[in-house]
Amino acid sequence: MTQDLSTPRDDWSQFYEIVIGVWSNQKSCIRALKEYCAYIESPGILNSAGYVQLWISWDNGDVQLGKGPKADGVVVVSHPQIIPYDVNYLAVMTHYTSSWRFYEETDCKVEEFNNTYIVTNDTRCNGVTNYACASGYNLTSGNLSRLCGTGLEWIGDPPFCSGCICPSAGVGYQFNTTEELIKRMEEMKKKLKIEREKTNAFIRSKTSVKDSRTSSTGIGFVLGWGIIGSLPVAICLGDAASLLRHMRHGV
Repeated sequence: MTQDLSTPRDDWSQFYEIVIGVWSNQKSCIRALKEYCAYIESPGILNSAGYVQLWISWDNGDVQLGKGPKADGVVVVSHPQIIPYDVNYLAVMTHYTSSWRFYEETDCKVEEFNNTYIVTNDTRCNGVTNYACASGYNLTSGNLSRLCGTGLEWIGDPPFCSGCICPSAGVGYQFNTTEELIKRMEEMKKKLKIEREKTNAFIRSKTSVKDSRTSSTGIGFVLGWGIIGSLPVAICLGDAASLLRHMRHGV
């Protein structure tokens, strides 16, 4: 591909020729006034499978060719501007069946989709934009990575993220199969199982606790002495009949 910067349009006596990707896409050069072209090694600078972003600048006394979207990227080849003049026109010539376009026309438009958010956004030609599903949603169709291709068209189907139908989505769990759900339920059952012997109610039922209230101590005192006093009385009453017979009959 050859690009010419010249002024005026039909004056070929003042121009710089920038030759890109000659010798089987191995070399490039910049020359003035049809002078000898001192080629610089630039292997693979062009790509037959897609557009490559290149820039040309003619500031600070140098004409430069570089790679990238702006004139502050990697410089491939540079040539001193021996004859200073204003650049008013840009002429482009391509060989074979190649095509070209200006940078402003190569950017794809940003596309946003429901239930997704953009992780990395690169709308430049050959740039990749990555998406991710929002929390509680899973990718059901499309692509989470899309490439900005030629013709300002995205390569890759729009991502479609749908919400999880499981109630567990509200508590941070997501299950892709029934087996995963059953396994999780069994784990939760083990954690929620309560042993009866370890409950407070069971422990209290087996433990005597001192009660220092006046009413409780009074009841305990009366009942205690009543039981102790009634025991000998009961014994005596049981032998009263035998004692009376001995007294009457002397037997």
